[in-house]
Amino acid sequence: MSKSWLIRLTRSPGPPREVRRGIVEAVYVIVWETAHGPVIYAVRLESRSFVDAAALVRELLPPAQRDSAVVLEPELVQLDTLAEQLHAGPHIIIYGPDGSRAGRHLAERIGRTLGADLPVWIRGTNTVATARLLSAHDGPVPLPDDTGWPRCEATLLAAVRAGLPEDCPLAWAALAADHAIVLNQVVAGHARLPDRGPGWYLVARPRPPQPPSSLRLTGVVPPPERGVAAADEVIALRAAAADMERDDPRVPAWTAAATALSQLIRRDVSSDIIAGRPVAPHHDRIQAARLVPAVASWAGPVVSQWLETLIPLPGLPPLHRLDVLRRHTPAGPVRAAYRTRAGLYVLVLEGDVMCAEWPCDPAVAATWTDTTMLAVDPGGPLLAGNDPVPASRGAGGPLTADNLPRMRMVLPLALTSADAAFAEQSFVYDTLMEHPAMTLRPAIEAGTVRLPWKTVRELAAADVISVRRLLDPGEPRYYHYYGIVDSLHGPGPWAVIRRSATPEGHPRDERRNPDGTWSPSHLLSEVQFGRRDDDFIRLTPAEAGRA
Repeated sequence: MSKSWLIRLTRSPGPPREVRRGIVEAVYVIVWETAHGPVIYAVRLESRSFVDAAALVRELLPPAQRDSAVVLEPELVQLDTLAEQLHAGPHIIIYGPDGSRAGRHLAERIGRTLGADLPVWIRGTNTVATARLLSAHDGPVPLPDDTGWPRCEATLLAAVRAGLPEDCPLAWAALAADHAIVLNQVVAGHARLPDRGPGWYLVARPRPPQPPSSLRLTGVVPPPERGVAAADEVIALRAAAADMERDDPRVPAWTAAATALSQLIRRDVSSDIIAGRPVAPHHDRIQAARLVPAVASWAGPVVSQWLETLIPLPGLPPLHRLDVLRRHTPAGPVRAAYRTRAGLYVLVLEGDVMCAEWPCDPAVAATWTDTTMLAVDPGGPLLAGNDPVPASRGAGGPLTADNLPRMRMVLPLALTSADAAFAEQSFVYDTLMEHPAMTLRPAIEAGTVRLPWKTVRELAAADVISVRRLLDPGEPRYYHYYGIVDSLHGPGPWAVIRRSATPEGHPRDERRNPDGTWSPSHLLSEVQFGRRDDDFIRLTPAEAGRA
């Protein structure tokens, strides 16, 4: 569409005449008549997902006026990120009579050209109740604070009352620093947004934060010590929160503090990896202490044997950990409940479905003997003896029969630490999963598995030896082939990559040139790490030859 007169001109030849104001199907509207045609201002209210400009034109205007109509929609102001925005606002989006978008411009410019001040709304204040209060207030309607700060304040106050700063000073510092960022953002947003500006006015303003004196957040910084003591605090807080009752006011504070501190530790790990520094084991300890939900069939010989070791429960206590478990598992009444010897909850639902807390700590494998039986029935849980086989590092759950990563779970437990580190290399792991000479994967991914732990370890060790042999410099080079595809315009690859690896398992990539030769390339790594918008697909050697 051609550029709107509200953009082409600097001022209307005369003031607009307001002919309508009110709520139309969860949209607050103002209709003006101008010398250039009607102007409709519209803002969605509450749950309304968008403004249908074309529908409003048809509903509010007679046919003779529709072709010259302009629709204005204010962009809702995000108060807690306003201070970070590079361009001063607020902004108005302009639509043509057919609903086509005609641009995004400063409210000051549009209001000045129109000759009328435009209402501007903070996100969350655009409600029917607020719209009905507009005429009764001179200035912004005062509203409760619905930014992220009240929740942060409640969490911090609960933490202070429960003694978190004294008991877990590192986690408290991480939590306080994290929530202080929210406070500072909201305060800065209020400071940047006046009640009125040229060509616009603010409809409503949430109450600015007023932290109580007991919250001293000025100058708080993340804890500099994030080693053993920090990991201990994260583990202790998560364990304590798990065993609290679901309505305990400490639960949000404990979980938020543990999350804030663990994120700092994870950030340190990422920095160490990028810098090539040795990675401290603290994050692995935190990961190992986690529990993830698991869902499986409650049927078969493996379950029957495991059931003999479980402790039946007469009822379910109202614990936070059980709420977390049920949040990620199928709905339905609990038919029976048990605890394992390690204290984990196992719930049996109608339809013979199990949902259980599943461990991630690999230390349990040290108790397995050569005769411990790795066992699973179709759709059932994976056990070693009567122990749940720990979930793989980084698993988020829920573990299900459809996505149970048996190789990820078993392989690091069955290998020596040196071989496990080698098998973690992406090229090595893919080869262990795909090469036809490998023996462990077909053995443990069958529908029904009964394997002595000694056999599992022997198969895993033999497969690692086979991969090392494939990567021996004296052997013919072994490749995986990939196609780089345009994520928008696919489907055919626009580049072919072949990946091999050093004897240590580190990947080496080459890109095929137009003349059929190969040159070193980092293209596949850039795609895998999100540094490009392209996607990649796996190719067989034959497909790579035809691409």
